[in-house]
This record gives sequence, C-alpha cells and structure tokens, in this order.
Amino acid sequence: MATSLLRTLSSLPADVLRAVPDLATIPRLLEELRDELRATRESLDATRAVAERVEARAIELDGHAIDAIAVMREGLVELDGGRRDLTRMEALTRESMGEIDQGRELLADINGHLPAVAKAAEGLARVEDKLGLIDRS
Repeated sequence: MATSLLRTLSSLPADVLRAVPDLATIPRLLEELRDELRATRESLDATRAVAERVEARAIELDGHAIDAIAVMREGLVELDGGRRDLTRMEALTRESMGEIDQGRELLADINGHLPAVAKAAEGLARVEDKLGLIDRS
C-alpha cells in the first residue's frame, strides 16, 4: 500500500505538490517510517535471540543449582553422621581416660607395695638358704 501511495504521489504534477506542501513530504516520511520499522524489526529479532540465549542459560543454571542443592543435602547427612560418630568417640575417650586413671592408681598402688615385696623376697631367700631348700649349685 505504501509503495502504491508513493507511486501515486510521485506521479502528481509538480504544481499540485507545490500547492499542498505537506503532501510533498509524505513519500519521504513514509520511507523514513519504513526504515524505522525495519530497524525496529531487526532490533526485536536481536532482542528475541538474546532472550532465548538467556532463557537457555537460566535453564542450565537452574539444573546446576538443583545439583548443588542435592550435593549440599548429601553433605549435611554426612556431617550429621560425623557428629554422631564424634559423640561416640568422645564417650569412648572418656571411658578410656577413666580406665587409664584406674590403671595409674593400680600401678601407683603396686609401686607402693614393691619395696615391701622386695623385702619379703629377700627374707624368703634368707629363710630358704638357712633351711637349705634351694640348691645353688
């Protein structure tokens, strides 16, 4: 339609175009409008292409986020198991420390009796010597 209007306007005699000055600018304005529409269409096409790439990237990132959340959940489960293991290890360590303390007390008690045991052993050896119970040959 714009092309036929342009042909019609350009075929008008020059004196008619001069008589209606605004009429003479219509073909130029239509051409400018066509150029602007073409540029707008190209811009919209470029914007659409960018939007499609952004959407694809968003879908990809969403997938990565879901994977990351799954890994974090697994880590939390493992962390909870580690905490329980640590609690059990702490209890076993406390038990072991108690047994070590008891062993130290027993060792101290034994060490306290060693001089008496040594003295008794010496006395027993003297008695055995006197009685001749031990053959020292």
